[in-house]
Amino acid sequence: MCNICSPLFHDWNEPQYESDDSCLQTKTCKICGYEEDLDDEVHEWCEPKYEDENLCQLVVRCQRCDYVQEIEEEKHEWNEPQYKSDDSCLMIRTCERCKEKEDWGEVHDWSEPKYEDENLCQLVVRCQRCDYVQEIEEEKHDWSEPKYEDENSCQLVTICQRCGDVQKADEMHDWSDWEFASEAECVRHCHRCNKDEYQCHDGKVIITVCSECEGNPDEIGGTGCSVCDGTGYTEKECTTCDGAGKIIDG
Repeated sequence: MCNICSPLFHDWNEPQYESDDSCLQTKTCKICGYEEDLDDEVHEWCEPKYEDENLCQLVVRCQRCDYVQEIEEEKHEWNEPQYKSDDSCLMIRTCERCKEKEDWGEVHDWSEPKYEDENLCQLVVRCQRCDYVQEIEEEKHDWSEPKYEDENSCQLVTICQRCGDVQKADEMHDWSDWEFASEAECVRHCHRCNKDEYQCHDGKVIITVCSECEGNPDEIGGTGCSVCDGTGYTEKECTTCDGAGKIIDG
């Protein structure tokens, strides 16, 4: 133990190499001259280089002590991927240094899409190298013109002329003219499916109270409201049902 400095209070100088060909460093106390080795060596690495002309292992060499250390990852020089054989779609690539081979994956040479069967709408493509067949996700139907589903229905359908699949289209009703149904609504009737459709006169929401007098016509305009003629609401003819009904117009 140092008799001059406490072990906790040395005033260390910058670490120095022990010798020109060593990577071990020591530090010296400026006060008492005590020397202490550093635990780790401090190498001066050169640029990575191949260890051998036929290998892809990279190494670094210390320019001081000549210590050599392998770099964890190899550095291959891959050529362009090539098919493994004439009837295979598996491609491989080869390192031009170490001759290691690596699978690159399959690369198919697809034909034009064709129907799998004359009664099906499933399209497939076939590889012209390995004869592998793959289904195309979306089917291609040959739809007919829309037709009524049956004589009492207004539902239109289209039918695939290849596979017979049926797909619903829009409804197409055979409507009568609009007729008066009530003070609030008009109605029309479908001659095919017997459906009745109602709507407010002129398609408007009914307002039962005049917005000016709010149901109390005497409060404005003296004895009557100039907007609602003293009744609390006004009426006008409905253009949808040819005036047969009335729409309350606030």
